[in-house]
Amino acid sequence: MEYKLITEPRYDDIIRHLRDNCFADEPLNKAASLCQRGEGHRDSEQFCYETLKDNFSLMDFQLMKADATGIFSQKILKSNGFKVLSEFYYDKYTDEFGKPLLLVEAPHIKLQLLYKLLESDGLWHRF
Repeated sequence: MEYKLITEPRYDDIIRHLRDNCFADEPLNKAASLCQRGEGHRDSEQFCYETLKDNFSLMDFQLMKADATGIFSQKILKSNGFKVLSEFYYDKYTDEFGKPLLLVEAPHIKLQLLYKLLESDGLWHRF
């Protein structure tokens, strides 16, 4: 398996894929009713473009990172060897009256940041 960095000429392809396959089903977007399948959302797309420009989106890296907003993605990633780096429970984010800011549908209760070390060459020991 070979991984390559996603470069700028592919950014629009990635955003189009996210519009068609991800944005509408992503639990946080769904809770906030940000978009429908095939539609974009300006702020979500801008965040994705900024993330892509950070050069952490892969296809030749030794460390893979994933932000999983739903329980099913979290389970799939963990079953494929990803480890949880940190997690953030949605119900902890409330307004001044204690009301949750986003009503995320069960069973999605948290965001998990996960990672997977692809090759063991001492990379992880540098952090």
